[in-house]
Amino acid sequence: MSSTEDSVRQFSIGHWSLRFLSFFGTLIFLGAVGGIGYGIYSRTKVESLHEDNDARTTQIELQRNQIEYLGKQLNQEMLEIRQMANMVRYWLGIDEEKGVLGQGGDIFDAEGLDESEPIDATFESRPDFVAFHATATEESVAEQINQLEAEFTPLYEGLKKDVEKYMQFPSILPLRIPQDGETQTFWFSSGFGYRTHPLTRKRNFHNGLDISARGGTPVIAPADGVVKAIKNDVYLGKMIILEHKATGTETLYGHLQRTVEGLRQGQKVARGDEIGYVGDTGRTTGTHLHYAVRTKDGWKNPRHFIIDY
Repeated sequence: MSSTEDSVRQFSIGHWSLRFLSFFGTLIFLGAVGGIGYGIYSRTKVESLHEDNDARTTQIELQRNQIEYLGKQLNQEMLEIRQMANMVRYWLGIDEEKGVLGQGGDIFDAEGLDESEPIDATFESRPDFVAFHATATEESVAEQINQLEAEFTPLYEGLKKDVEKYMQFPSILPLRIPQDGETQTFWFSSGFGYRTHPLTRKRNFHNGLDISARGGTPVIAPADGVVKAIKNDVYLGKMIILEHKATGTETLYGHLQRTVEGLRQGQKVARGDEIGYVGDTGRTTGTHLHYAVRTKDGWKNPRHFIIDY
């Protein structure tokens, strides 16, 4: 090394000092490289976390929007179901004595209906419908479902009873006949009411309708019911009595050749089921079916219970 006097000075570094300085320099270099690497890694990790967080936030927002949409859609569908329930309840007169077929008419008075106005618009103008519409969005889905279930239960039970009454109301000819509309296989040989008995020649009350037909013609149930009795009678021969409990009606079938195999007391039958066959058992002048209908008010004219003829 040069000095001002142009002389040369020499410095010597020991072996261990040199090794120490080399090691220390290496540590500094590695620390710097590690710091840079960790900084890059940390920045990458933070950016990745931000990306994940943004993706989750977007997904949550999409799910929230979807739930909100589905909630509104479900609410609208329940409102429509509620409206239909009101309409059915009104027309059938079910619940709270309201409706066309009921005795009431408080809010849903028939005179208040404008026939020129759509039925939907009519119901939407009613106070109870508007009140529900205004508060429906404030209720939970579970509460609305429970409310609809509570409203539909009496509606369902009412309709079920009406269906049972309809199905248990005798309304068809109790014979299975050809459906071509041309072949005459039966005729009404004696009607309901007072008549001169064909055997005794005395005036008496005929409680049924005599339907003449070929022996063995299938006899069918004119309504759903239960077999109340199967017995042999001195006058009516082999006979069946069906009970139609929902309408408080009984139907009787006399002079049968025989009953359907396996038919027994207490058995349920449906409208149209075969129960026996036309015969001439008992006191009779020929092969025919004696068909009678009885309600709580007594014997009724069976012709009024045969809507097809």
